[in-house]
Amino acid sequence: MPHQLVTRFQQRLTCGLHVAKALGGTSACRLAVAAALAGGCAPDRVVVPPRDSTAPHVHVLSPTPSAADLDGDGFVDLSVTWADSAGRVDFAHATLRSLDGLAPPAPDTADLLRHWRIERLDSAGLVAHETVDYLLRRGVTRLVLEVPDTAGNVRRDPLPVQLPHYVTLSRTIETGLPWWPPAYRLAICDDGLLYAPIRSRLAIINPDSQSLVAVIEPGTNPDTAPFEMWQPLCIPGDPVLYIADFRLARFDRPTRQWLRVVRTTFASSSVASSRTDPDLIYEGESKAGIVGIISRSGATRTSGLLDMDPNNQTNINAIVAAPGDNPLYVAYGEFGGVWAVDPVRDSVLARINLATPGDTTYLGQSLGMAPSLDGTKVYVAVTDGSPRGLAEIDVATSRISHRLALAGGRPITLAVSPDGRWAFVTTQDVRANVPSDNVLIDLTTWQPLEFVSRPRPAGDIRWDQGVVFHPNGKLLFVAHNQNVDAYLLRQ
Repeated sequence: MPHQLVTRFQQRLTCGLHVAKALGGTSACRLAVAAALAGGCAPDRVVVPPRDSTAPHVHVLSPTPSAADLDGDGFVDLSVTWADSAGRVDFAHATLRSLDGLAPPAPDTADLLRHWRIERLDSAGLVAHETVDYLLRRGVTRLVLEVPDTAGNVRRDPLPVQLPHYVTLSRTIETGLPWWPPAYRLAICDDGLLYAPIRSRLAIINPDSQSLVAVIEPGTNPDTAPFEMWQPLCIPGDPVLYIADFRLARFDRPTRQWLRVVRTTFASSSVASSRTDPDLIYEGESKAGIVGIISRSGATRTSGLLDMDPNNQTNINAIVAAPGDNPLYVAYGEFGGVWAVDPVRDSVLARINLATPGDTTYLGQSLGMAPSLDGTKVYVAVTDGSPRGLAEIDVATSRISHRLALAGGRPITLAVSPDGRWAFVTTQDVRANVPSDNVLIDLTTWQPLEFVSRPRPAGDIRWDQGVVFHPNGKLLFVAHNQNVDAYLLRQ
């Protein structure tokens, strides 16, 4: 069927004010269906095809300033005119809403952008659907329109749509804090809030509205105040946020008060929860190469693992517990690769080489790891190794089963999407004046989906560190200097 997509974007949309009024300006409307628009609202222009059985012809208009400013969302109107098999010419009008941060397409493209949702259908009965192509594939996809037919038929007409990006910067959420150090890790807890530890202060962000909620000061009590926080840990059902710090800091989320710290033998640099014992937390201790064992209920350190050398100066950069907590995977220092540790026998089961196979003097370095959803794999950001990039450890064998080289950047940490299909890796520059990219990776094919640039003014240093996916899988947050960048995901 012939199709015509008119991509003449205008500055004013006739129905925009009605849309704004219908939505009421609340963030909850992001996923809600808007109320019907006021009567008499007509599209700016209707493209009328010949009076025969033709596919819809579509005229797309740009968001209005008023609608675009409403709760950070943008709107596009589709005015569809068609002639059905009975010869009747009719038109329907649907308002589609995008999440914030999407720019209009160029005049010569057929690009309806990303992440559209139907907000209104009128009495003509137009229905629109997103196809599997839209959800899964880059490039040309379809927005399918179901058009009612007076002869009793329903015609499904696909409208080709170009979707060029998986990741789009939506907003930078500024914390107002000094820019060094950045949030090394981020966490979204079961209260729906994002927590970004920035040195001794804790930034709290609403990920749905992409806005700063509060900045929590450390206070003056030495028994509760954090010093330099590294990695936060949320445990479902536990109101306390645990943060690897000079000791193990504890923050009561409901009251927003610092609790008594857990005193550790050495400064904490990483933290992970047990998969078998709900009372147990593992914390990596820097400048010691020890994994401390913490009792949540007692708020005490009960014992440690890998306390083998009193002169050890190794950091534990990250910890991942396999199902049954055996093994624990430990990113061991600047040259030790990843160790598989039996926590019952306090023994090393394997030293996994991230660098040149066979070289036992330098096993490479990882600063961040994450488990697969089923726990059968561990994904490793290879900060230094051969090659730098992403590696996959098979838990059944404690061996590397996949490697993906990411040239031009030094991987720092990563997050896995809620459905387990994607990983997002943050990077740092390897050489001065050679900017690196963050990378979105398809874990089912082990191919990069998109390289996400890290622009910065000339002469400036940009630090991208912690990363976390929104539980809905449609937003991603990256710690960038003292702030947090929010990205939209086409998924």
